[in-house]
Amino acid sequence: MRPATPVPRAGRALALAGAGAAYLGLAVVVWWGVWSGHPSSTTTCGCGDAAFTLWYTAFAAHALGTGAPLFHTALQWHPAGVDVLDQASQLGLGVPLAPVTWAWGPVAALDVALTLAPAASALAAFALGERWGLWRPASFAGGLLCGFSPLVVLNLAEAHLVVGCAAALPLGALALDVLLVGPCRRPVVVGVLLGLLAVWQLLISPEVLLLAMVAGGVVVAAVAAARAVADRRTAAVGLGTAGVVAVVLGAWPAWVGLAGPSHVSGAIYPGGGVAESGASLARVLWPSAPAPGFDAYVARIGGYQGPHLAAEYIGLGVVAVVVGGLVVWRRDRRLQLCAGVAALFLLFGTGSSPSGWRPWDLLAHLPLAQDVIPVRLLLVTWLGLAMAVALVADHVHRALAARSGGAWWTGRRAGAVAGLAVAAVALVPPAAELT
Repeated sequence: MRPATPVPRAGRALALAGAGAAYLGLAVVVWWGVWSGHPSSTTTCGCGDAAFTLWYTAFAAHALGTGAPLFHTALQWHPAGVDVLDQASQLGLGVPLAPVTWAWGPVAALDVALTLAPAASALAAFALGERWGLWRPASFAGGLLCGFSPLVVLNLAEAHLVVGCAAALPLGALALDVLLVGPCRRPVVVGVLLGLLAVWQLLISPEVLLLAMVAGGVVVAAVAAARAVADRRTAAVGLGTAGVVAVVLGAWPAWVGLAGPSHVSGAIYPGGGVAESGASLARVLWPSAPAPGFDAYVARIGGYQGPHLAAEYIGLGVVAVVVGGLVVWRRDRRLQLCAGVAALFLLFGTGSSPSGWRPWDLLAHLPLAQDVIPVRLLLVTWLGLAMAVALVADHVHRALAARSGGAWWTGRRAGAVAGLAVAAVALVPPAAELT
């Protein structure tokens, strides 16, 4: 893997600001029904899951304002109380948004979180494309696919912030790229930031943190196997620092969640059909309703009861762009890695089967994996596919621009049109399905 192409700091900062503003504007448009009404009393869904998320958004502000314990409360299941970190409590969002809750109420804070979550994920993916020196429209398209995928948007519609706020995934990938591929002059600083990122994700969703750690391990192993690590000492120092920071700061909340007072022992959803609620390859390619088993599972946990789309939908366009890119630019190791990780997590994301032949059957009954909803593994799939699409669009743009034959305006125009067309092939099917 070649090192990242240097980009002037001023230009990069301006590009990040512009992309961030565009992503945030799109997020406001997506949730316009909330923001055009009364955002302190209206949110996306009146279902049980949204009420659960809203309660913990209010609880975080209440605990900070009154000095009450943050990790345990008797406000539920009195008098024994509940282990807050055993719940989908997203304290990593509720705590920083406490000022919004104090000022305008928990509904407003929840709506702010629902709006910032996809924009932050998209911007993080765009930043990864910036580090790689990709054509900026290609990076922007990759950010859209990562932050506004059907998986993210449909989960946010039900206020599933534990899934919809996945900015830590592309940010973690960015940190790993700095440490492994370089150049990295301050591995300790990058390691500290990566460790803090892991702790933040732990307080949002231990489930997504587990997925991120597995994906990170796969990436590190793949880069090491390809002998593409730029400086082993730098990588070791950075990764070691990240591990120390994550253990020191995350050990206490991790213990509370796994073994603290009032913690849940065993499966969180016993008999809930979690392992069977995986992605269907047919629904990945074609827009359709979720599997009946998933609908039954959602009904049991009080989720949205009306008709909705399958969150695992990716679309033929994304698949065609990535597969075509792999055929033409098969020597691009970044493209190989992104597509490979995406395919691996899609395979495991299909969940369990009655016959026990799927890959997830090997992990479904392990202590931590048994509470992972398999379709959520597609968060990693979407990040891999998003960056793969960005890489292919960048390749198309550069290839045509390089064949200008001396007429620079013709080459640049052809490259831009072709690159945007490739991005549109990937973006239009999921966007059309969401609208």
